[in-house]
Amino acid sequence: FSVLFYVFYDFQKQKLNNAKREQIAKIENFFHKTIEKNLKNYSYELSSKILDNPDIILALKEQNKNKLEQLTIEKYSILLTKDPYITQMNFFSKDGTSLLRLQKLDLSGDNILQSRPMLKKVFDTKETFFGFEKGLTGLSYRVILPLFDEKNDFVGAFEIGISVRKIMYSITFFNNIQGVFYETNL
Repeated sequence: FSVLFYVFYDFQKQKLNNAKREQIAKIENFFHKTIEKNLKNYSYELSSKILDNPDIILALKEQNKNKLEQLTIEKYSILLTKDPYITQMNFFSKDGTSLLRLQKLDLSGDNILQSRPMLKKVFDTKETFFGFEKGLTGLSYRVILPLFDEKNDFVGAFEIGISVRKIMYSITFFNNIQGVFYETNL
């Protein structure tokens, strides 16, 4: 009898472990798809809405903070009412200096290339980068796009950041689980 019980117990234990692995794989897959669709693609879409006016590129090229703010602040405010998970929208001049932080209008003029590896990659390669990175306003999923003028000269970069709470909300809502992000030495 004890051998039969052990075999049954072992079989159930294996079934439970397999079900657990499958559930974890589903959640991981959902996590990556959520990032792709709800963060990366969504951030590109928001960026195109912000950057749809060629005068924005000109204002960045001229490092005209006031004009850049005038051209973008209303769009930014509208986007925030539609999505409170937007945490950053920043413009950086071609030397890496923060020209305009739409979420903190009074904070600009600092060069943060050395403290932000992803931003530095954009400036070094002139290619778009995306992923999680911690900045002045915390950990966010960020998409950073290099910006070019009509002659294809690099004029700076645009960054949009989305709160990690957006991911947690999606995972919780669709998978009926709770979770937390815990950051250490990021």
